Amino acid sequence: MLREIIEFFLPPLCMTCDNLKDGEFFCKDCLTEILRSRIFPPFCKKCGRNLKKHKCSVKLNYIDEVFAIFNYTEKVRDLIENYKFKRYTNLANFFAPFVLEHLEKIVPEFDIITFVPLHPSRERERGFNQNEIILDKLSKQIKTKYKKDILIRIKPTKSQAKIEVLEKRRKNVENAFRVLLSEEIKDKRILILDDVFTTGSTIEECAKVLKQKGASKVYALCIATSS
Repeated sequence: MLREIIEFFLPPLCMTCDNLKDGEFFCKDCLTEILRSRIFPPFCKKCGRNLKKHKCSVKLNYIDEVFAIFNYTEKVRDLIENYKFKRYTNLANFFAPFVLEHLEKIVPEFDIITFVPLHPSRERERGFNQNEIILDKLSKQIKTKYKKDILIRIKPTKSQAKIEVLEKRRKNVENAFRVLLSEEIKDKRILILDDVFTTGSTIEECAKVLKQKGASKVYALCIATSS
């Protein structure tokens, strides 16, 4: 009864528009649009887009392959921003099944999975790491090692989304990461989960320090790609 009263005065709205939602998160129209933005193989190894539908200009030296779940459409952007900046952490329940599907069916075999870390000051400000929450939810279903403490961010950086010039993006994250437990990654294939792939500067820097410490392969799985 209490729930019905609350919903009468505060009706549940779609996460990406002002319409009443039909399911747990979205109205029917928004869910349809979001699912329409999914990416299917074959993937471009450099940016995660469907290989047949674009010409890639991304240049990566350390990441071996990039995979992405969604194109970074307006609806997907709103969804990710709500998740990260409005603290709608229950949206991790929406993302998790798509991540798991990619892990089981699409991404090459890997030995360790981790995520792009936030600087401690940014994580305190936000209250959580959006990628960590997703992997926490999947931890019992992931068959390989899930390690939280492989990478740390040692330099507070500006938001990459606010930097338009590629070279400035690279400089922003240069020397921003450090590998812990380097003995555990030697000759291992590492998969990094991130939210949005744009230029690849952040995951490139992560991959660089991982390979410097002996990782044999580094893959990236991103929720969305805007490249």
